[in-house]
Amino acid sequence: MSQNRPDVLSRSVQETDIRLQDLKNELELESPEQAYGALRAVMHALRDRITVDMAANLSSQLPVMLTGIFFDGWKPADTPQKYNTAEEFLERVRSNAVGHSELDVDQATRGVFRLLEQKLDQGQINRVTDQLPDDIQALVPRAA
Repeated sequence: MSQNRPDVLSRSVQETDIRLQDLKNELELESPEQAYGALRAVMHALRDRITVDMAANLSSQLPVMLTGIFFDGWKPADTPQKYNTAEEFLERVRSNAVGHSELDVDQATRGVFRLLEQKLDQGQINRVTDQLPDDIQALVPRAA
């Protein structure tokens, strides 16, 4: 146990740091805070667009820290929200990126989806993205 923290939390902090660094590098951002802003904004837009059951299933694959970020401020009774176009999805990401107006939301969205594709079960990702309208699915880079 490091720093008086349970091992599961230490591992989660470490995994989250690695994913934020990966996202920072991929999006060529200046700081981990920008990567956090991008990750949070996209995850919240996704979470609010899918069903409660799908959000719960997706979150079960995330490190504990990312699960907390994913559910922060969530109102399950208000989901799924029906934004149907990529433009509406990106606008939602933009509105979620409070304090990060410098983000290119299209690039950030594609980068976060790519990170999820790389790190999570492909079948689960497919089930999540299958719930999205085709126009929004076009933002999701597909694994080769």
